[in-house]
Amino acid sequence: MNIIKAFNDTIDYIETVLDDEIDEKKVTHLSGYSYSMFSRLFSILTEITLSEYLRSRRLTEAAISLRDTDEKL
Repeated sequence: MNIIKAFNDTIDYIETVLDDEIDEKKVTHLSGYSYSMFSRLFSILTEITLSEYLRSRRLTEAAISLRDTDEKL
């Protein structure tokens, strides 16, 4: 499998489960690397850690939800 395709497929999976826990076995299966190795590669390629990416994406989604709702906090 193409390394870039595997990386993108793994990111696509992570994006679909942002609200849930990441299944490390699924990441391993999709990427072809152990979870820790995928995390290292992610950091090298993106210059941010996987945990920073997840936190940022979750906060972005929360901000969008807050912006798009009329509910009071």
